[in-house]
Amino acid sequence: MASYEEKAVIAITKEWIACFCAVAEKRNFTAAAESLYIAESTASKRIVQLEKYLGVKLFERNKRSVRLTAAGQVFLSECQAYLQYGDDLLRRVREAADRAVPLRIAVLAALAHHYAPFFYTFCQQHPEYPLDIRMATQRELLLQLQNGRTDLIIGLQEELPTDRDIQMTALHQESEGILVPADDAFAQQGPVHLEALKEYPFVLLQQEEAPHTLGRFYRHCHQLGFHPRVVGTSANIMEVVFWVEIHKGLSVLPRHMIDFITTSARFLPLSGSVPLVVSAAWKELGRSGRCVLEALKRYDAT
Repeated sequence: MASYEEKAVIAITKEWIACFCAVAEKRNFTAAAESLYIAESTASKRIVQLEKYLGVKLFERNKRSVRLTAAGQVFLSECQAYLQYGDDLLRRVREAADRAVPLRIAVLAALAHHYAPFFYTFCQQHPEYPLDIRMATQRELLLQLQNGRTDLIIGLQEELPTDRDIQMTALHQESEGILVPADDAFAQQGPVHLEALKEYPFVLLQQEEAPHTLGRFYRHCHQLGFHPRVVGTSANIMEVVFWVEIHKGLSVLPRHMIDFITTSARFLPLSGSVPLVVSAAWKELGRSGRCVLEALKRYDAT
């Protein structure tokens, strides 16, 4: 049976090796420690422990530089092969698990209609990759990814997390516009300028349902020198559309919400609006996740 000391060595071997490889690459303890998000003293201690355990000197050190010894060069080659083997092993295990465990995907509820045809087709073409697809608000998307309750999220890039361990790719751009009653004078026009609507009442989605759209709307109004007259807010997009239809007010919405609009309302592009970017974000993806991501890019490129 392994002693306590042997178990400790096994537990921290990968930390030692990662630190050794970083110092060998950077030729500098400070830069190596920064790349590993550890203190310089911790990096130095790990190298000392590693050299003591191996019984050889791995680096020649002086005040200005760090370079590998002959033993260090041999050890670096072996370490790189070891780390590559570990990565390959982890990838193979995860790919095997992909075939049994559904990929968890959360989609911004307002984008559901846009992506429904994609997910239907993907599931038909790739039955080997089961998917667990849920709708969520923008805030729920962030929490689910950060807490590890979903594998891949699709939402507005401006509101997605920027954590170091989260990766992101843009899928397509969305314009913003004004929703007006079909029989309103503006309904027959092209792009409308927000300043022309300053005397109109507005009915809006609640802040948590479209945070970036509403934030930009209020800032744009402020820049134009007026405060919008908001006569109603709702978390339900269908209720907002209904209010527009009965002439309670106009609404500002991103274009991806036009699937909810009936023939009794019209969506008009908002002049001068900066497009919103719809993106996918994830922490780690196996084979099924990478397959979905590539298919998403192709779908939104058409």
